[in-house]
Amino acid sequence: MADEADMANEQLDSELSRAIVRIRNSAPAGQGTRLCADCGDDVPAVRRELGFRFCISCAESRERRRALFANE
Repeated sequence: MADEADMANEQLDSELSRAIVRIRNSAPAGQGTRLCADCGDDVPAVRRELGFRFCISCAESRERRRALFANE
């Protein structure tokens, strides 16, 4: 029989798996832009190849804002 720690770990694994799927499904397709759509700084080549339009700093800021206002 599973104890509380096992059940908590299973729930964490499940939440993490769902979050990864959500992120993969929301990733843009195609080539990204050379300059960040927010600040105009260069977007690293790896991010451009994955289709992203924002530099890392702006992407992090957007994610923080999205998390703060997700429950409103």
